[in-house]
Amino acid sequence: MNGVIVGEPMIIEIYMVRKEFGIMMTINEFIRKYRVVEKKDFNGTKFSSLYENGIWVSVMNPYVICNDDFEFSCQASSTHYSEPRDLADEYSQVEIGFPSLNDRIIEKYREDYGWEEDCGLTNPVYPYVPVEVVDELIEFHCGISEKGVLERIKELKRKRKVA
Repeated sequence: MNGVIVGEPMIIEIYMVRKEFGIMMTINEFIRKYRVVEKKDFNGTKFSSLYENGIWVSVMNPYVICNDDFEFSCQASSTHYSEPRDLADEYSQVEIGFPSLNDRIIEKYREDYGWEEDCGLTNPVYPYVPVEVVDELIEFHCGISEKGVLERIKELKRKRKVA
């Protein structure tokens, strides 16, 4: 095949059409579509005072997987470095973690204490990253691969059943 990757031109073409018509998924749209919210009521137990209104809330998003296979964690909730620090439909800043490579678009937001590389930590947390920067990151990496995200979710569910 002379070094040509089958399917690559199609991905780029789809990306260009989505970009041209403004239909590329933003990070806020991704969060609203894919986040998982779990709640547990601790009212009437000795733990009720630990949680607002006695309700424990866990919010997690699956990894963002881009069309060029770049991926990262993006979280936003009361327990993450986001604005607002709450369950919301729109965020102005989010927490990024564990990107598959260090990208210059987000490097200035990297939490860096100077010891990470000595212990092999190359994918740290990026707190309070403006959503416009995350959208730029996603666009640079050819948009979100919903197929990739759904496959990862399916894989995680399968692993949970086995465990």
